[in-house]
Amino acid sequence: MTLVFTDIQSSTALWAACPDIMPEAVATHHRLIRRLIAKYKCYEVKTIGDSFMIACKSASAAVQLVVDLQRTFLQHDWGTSAIDAAYHEFEERQAEEDADYEPPTARLDAAVYRKYWSGLRVRAGVHTGLSDIRHDEVTKRYDYYGSTSNTAARTESVAHGGQVLLTGAAYMALSTAERAGIDVTALGPVELRGVPQPVEVYQLNAVPGRAFR
Repeated sequence: MTLVFTDIQSSTALWAACPDIMPEAVATHHRLIRRLIAKYKCYEVKTIGDSFMIACKSASAAVQLVVDLQRTFLQHDWGTSAIDAAYHEFEERQAEEDADYEPPTARLDAAVYRKYWSGLRVRAGVHTGLSDIRHDEVTKRYDYYGSTSNTAARTESVAHGGQVLLTGAAYMALSTAERAGIDVTALGPVELRGVPQPVEVYQLNAVPGRAFR
């Protein structure tokens, strides 16, 4: 099976910067993702804060879900510019602390920015493999254990907000035709915390033109 992990970039800092906006923004985040889970017939394993763990029957369903997620969040009317302003502030603050850091989005022309970014920035990691599946007697739901879930979670953790990363296993689980139908950038072997060997990773360009640094 294929597992997807997601979370919101800088969610703790956003709660501090936008305490009046974040409750509704996170509720919207959950609602939009749950619609996509239903649309692609995947399974919500669990949520922890603003993070989702999702199980999909196929790599194709997982890829469709995360591509749709990025485009849905970009096109959604968040009803406020405060979230984008906060992300800009976070980048400028980092630039002040690190002379070698160049803000990837804060200094974009407003019209260019709107083509690629809007509201909450969600990152996602996707990995395919075998899992130990167990029914939780407390939650009455199924949970997934083992190296597949660990690798999927670690893949998500190295992504930037708005970025989708596929492991080589997830990418190769797609058919030849499915691989031909998506836009990816090979990032090569990436070291993931707790994973013994570097993992081949592909960036899935769900919103072509987005830059990550």
